Amino acid sequence: MSNMDKDSGKIISQDGACLLYSIGENGQIVTILYPAKTPVWHMKEENIILRVGFYSCLELLSFLRKDLKDLVMYQHVSTVDIKEGFFEKWRYRWLVATRMVKIPGEDYKNSTDTVRKAILKYSLNQLVLASLKPVGFVLFVLFCLLFGLNWVLALFHLN
Repeated sequence: MSNMDKDSGKIISQDGACLLYSIGENGQIVTILYPAKTPVWHMKEENIILRVGFYSCLELLSFLRKDLKDLVMYQHVSTVDIKEGFFEKWRYRWLVATRMVKIPGEDYKNSTDTVRKAILKYSLNQLVLASLKPVGFVLFVLFCLLFGLNWVLALFHLN
């Protein structure tokens, strides 16, 4: 990006997104995505932690292709010059919803529990609705047997 800052008259430069693999004291490997930044604009989050754990070289190699795709996606989402695509936008939303996100001035926020609760609520809701459909059908058949089909059709003005 090579635009002029209207206030200072200086050229605004942009630091691109960054993918960082860091090894801790105890051997845990942390994979972190940092967004693109400019002096005048930046994302609300400081970084997204993709994974933390003990991984072998082969496991890290198996993650590399996906991590690089996430890096390119994050560059497109967090930069000012590039318009992100539909799938990149959804992939970003998925990462923010399921990974640990660092927002300046706050502790790391892990939304995994929120996502799990939303999935559980949706699943239970669908289970209840799916189980009510046969109950409704059985009640309809019972009404037809008890009152006759003509009475049921007249009730719904279908006669």
